Amino acid sequence: MNLQEHIKKVLKEELNESTYFRRRVDMSSLDKKFFTNLNIVTDKYLKRHDGYCSFNVFRTTVISYLIDDYRDNLSDEDYDNFPYDEVYNFLFNLFYDKIKDRYVEVFGGDIDESENIRKVLREETEVIPSFILRRIGGYVNNVLLAYGYHNLQGNFKNLIDEISDVIINDLLSDYIDSIGYTVDDEDDNYNQSVVDKVYDKYYNLLAEHIQGNYSDEIYKLYRKNKK
Repeated sequence: MNLQEHIKKVLKEELNESTYFRRRVDMSSLDKKFFTNLNIVTDKYLKRHDGYCSFNVFRTTVISYLIDDYRDNLSDEDYDNFPYDEVYNFLFNLFYDKIKDRYVEVFGGDIDESENIRKVLREETEVIPSFILRRIGGYVNNVLLAYGYHNLQGNFKNLIDEISDVIINDLLSDYIDSIGYTVDDEDDNYNQSVVDKVYDKYYNLLAEHIQGNYSDEIYKLYRKNKK
């Protein structure tokens, strides 16, 4: 091995490592905690999302839940210097094969990751109305800003579900208004059938989209404002 190859090898190993994480946690418990969270996330998407989620969402949720289990070890007063990306990438690289194997086992299919992500994004663009797609980012920012003024209690698993629910309800309420109806059951334009159809069609899809694309931002807010 020449010097250039050796340098590349060392740099690759460093990118897949997290001294910050290793110094703060009991590594002997890591596998157990990983499989506990892997089972929780598997059960969550089987029960709550009609037995389907994209690989991108699945892997992101597993790693986010795992980091949350170590929040007491990883948290300190110097929040701004917490190397979230370093820890996330370390755990992602460490458990990638196990996450991938579980996903294929439970949800089926081979994973060409880049193609899978493109396919999911294409399907979301085709299915989610442009009225909603154009507003998701703004709604997420507004809700996170509102939550940022409060101390957050409970665990990250509950928080990401709660925040997703708030965002989705706001989005779907405005979307229903845009098509001439309302979610206000005392209004003349209220139609229960329309409301049910909109929620049945878009709720789970939006939950997957939000948790897959904004879980990092939600976790950073959680860590910063955890009571």
